[in-house]
Order: sequence, then structure tokens, then C-alpha cells
Amino acid sequence: MMTDEIYKEEYYSHIRKNLSTLIIPFNNLRKKRLLKTILLSLSFLFGGIISVLAICAFVVNNYYNPVVFAVILFLIYTCFLKSIAVLILADRAYQKDFFEVIFPLLLFPVAKFKNWPKNQNTDAVISSCLFKNFDTQDDSSCFFGYYRGINVLLSETRFTLPVRAVEKPSIFNGITIQIEFKESIRNHVLIVPKEEHVSSKFVKNSSDNEEFNKYLDIYSLSTVRSDFVDDELWKIIKKMSLAYSAKDFKLSYRNNTVFIAMSQRKAKPFGYLFRSLLNLNNYDEFIDKFCVVFDLIDFIEKKKV
Repeated sequence: MMTDEIYKEEYYSHIRKNLSTLIIPFNNLRKKRLLKTILLSLSFLFGGIISVLAICAFVVNNYYNPVVFAVILFLIYTCFLKSIAVLILADRAYQKDFFEVIFPLLLFPVAKFKNWPKNQNTDAVISSCLFKNFDTQDDSSCFFGYYRGINVLLSETRFTLPVRAVEKPSIFNGITIQIEFKESIRNHVLIVPKEEHVSSKFVKNSSDNEEFNKYLDIYSLSTVRSDFVDDELWKIIKKMSLAYSAKDFKLSYRNNTVFIAMSQRKAKPFGYLFRSLLNLNNYDEFIDKFCVVFDLIDFIEKKKV
């Protein structure tokens, strides 16, 4: 079992040896774009400040003209709004370029991950029994890779309710992880948020971990060893929830497939205009997302249900 520290060091070594010639020019482009964006934002901010000073000067000199005041107030509003909008739009444009040019280069060394066709694992979602009723799967991104010969599929996806509407309401919006092991189990195990309703064909099991029992329930078609949910698995679940900014956690283990679904809080994007690509510490959060998946694979391989 490879520790996170060893894995990170190997990954950073790969970046230094193989990707620096590609990353440095892109990082230089990032700095130029950042400088241009800041200057443009400050110019709008400065325009807003000048407009505020103009209003103050008029008030001090007892000058009042409704039309002039309305125009200046509009300028203040526009300038301050523009100063913020410039930063947001520039960051979005940078993220688009980052995910098209640099992200695939960073992704491949992590268990040979690569872009994968979207919306191809709907059967696995249905078989997991984690979602009772949805009619559309909408992946915004999907990546496929290997870890120790085990298939891993990560998707940023959305499931919608079967209703007639232009904008269908979501029942799930977040990250799904599908892991296909070489060996199968003769069972179907569910780990779901506390008090969540599951099909009556599943039987509720007990866990020896008291902290786990406060937040999650475990169900199965047949009895699961109570020590399956031990301190190690609970630490992995907490670590995974933190790495993916999860609001909740669901897991299905059926035959040879583990399917995980985590709805997400708003997380800071990895390709961030204000983050240097040359500072390797900025990659920690990115690598943690994969390391914790590998930790779960190692755990399940070691300790069968």
C-alpha cells in the first residue's frame, strides 16, 4: 500500500521531470493575464472612487441636479460591478483554457486517467439502488483510469427528476466514483445518510463504530460483518468527503462494483487564476482526491465484506 506522501512525491517528481517545459509557458501566460485583469479591475474601481468623490464635492458645495446625480450614481454602480465582473470572467476564461491544455497533462500520471465518454454508466447508477427515481444523467466531465489493474471512473454529474419542465429539478449534483474490482461479492451493501429510506429488500446492519452510526446507516441483502465498518473505513469516508467538499456520502457495493455518490458544496476550482502552477503545494488538494480513492481500493482489497 503506497502512502499519500510517497505518491505525492512521485507525482511531483514526474511534474518536475516531464511537465515543467509545458507548464512554465502556460504559467507565464497566467501571470500576464492576471496582471492585465488586476489593472483593468483597478481602473474600474478607480473610476467608481472618482465618481464617489464627485458626489461628495457636489454635496459639500450644495449643488444638486437630479439628472447629474442619477448619472453619477449609475457610474458608481457600473464601475464597482465591472471591477468584480472582470475578475470573475477572467478566471472563468482561464479555467477553460487550463482544463483544455494543462489539466489532461496533470491527470494522466495519476493512474493513467484520461477523458472518457460521458453518460455511459447509467446502468451502474440504477443497479446501485442509491437513487430511486431519475430520468436524466448529465455528466459535465468524466475520467477513466486504472489503479493496480482496477478500473476507476470519476464523473462530475447531475441526475434530474422525471418531470415535464424546461429546467428539470436535480435530485443529485456532484461527484460519482465507480470502482470495478476483479473479484465479486455475493451481496449488495449500501451505506447511506442517517435515516435515508432504502428499499425494503435491504436489511439494516449494525456497525461497531459509534461515530459512523451517528451519521450513516449500513444496509445489505445479507448480513455484513459488523467490523467491516471499522475506524479505518470511517477515516477514509471522512477524508473522501473532505477532499471532494461533500455535503453527503452514499456508497453501494454490489457484485464487483463499488459506486460512490457525493453531492458537493461549492469548492474552489483547481485551475485558479490566482494560483501559481509552479508551486507544487498547490497540487495537494488535487492529488488528495485520487489518493483517498486508492486508499478505499486498498481497504476493500484487504478486507472483504
